[in-house]
Amino acid sequence: MEIGVWFPVTAGPIYIGHKSPARQSERNITCLVDLEPFGQPAFFEQLVVVPGEAGVFVVQCIPFVAFGFSLGDEVAVNPEVMVERVVRRKGNRTLRVLLAPSVDDAMAETFRTEVERRASGLGLLFEWNSWGNVAIDVPVGTSNEQIASVIEFIAGYVDRGLAFWEWSEAIPFEPPVNGWPGAPLV
Repeated sequence: MEIGVWFPVTAGPIYIGHKSPARQSERNITCLVDLEPFGQPAFFEQLVVVPGEAGVFVVQCIPFVAFGFSLGDEVAVNPEVMVERVVRRKGNRTLRVLLAPSVDDAMAETFRTEVERRASGLGLLFEWNSWGNVAIDVPVGTSNEQIASVIEFIAGYVDRGLAFWEWSEAIPFEPPVNGWPGAPLV
């Protein structure tokens, strides 16, 4: 699997955030996932979590870029508030799609509308990071056959070179290489 199709490498820290996490709570807090272990130096995903039991945190958003965990999984956070490991997977999967830069705004709007219609119709949660970057939560026990209408629609874009897709659990989580942006890992 090729890693690195999501974002170009840049000079300074870039944060990929969740404006509308799938699960809203007054207890939501933000921690960071270092994306360098996944081929994206200087990129950090701002993960929305809620404190759980025994010092772990429960993921409240659907990861856009980080690998190895999904919505509802439990993670451990280091003193720098960076995810250092996955404590427990709950079984959900994350299907992610990024439209190619060649896709125009009208085609992107059609894509977005249809993905939302199909995913909502199946009761799936999803989050958008931009006009053409979506992460879809696939609950534990849900087969690819059950979400075939979503997968087949996305595959039409992928087959024409108009989108890239991946499963977040295709690669295991890796601990941070960097400390808080601009600081060495302690």
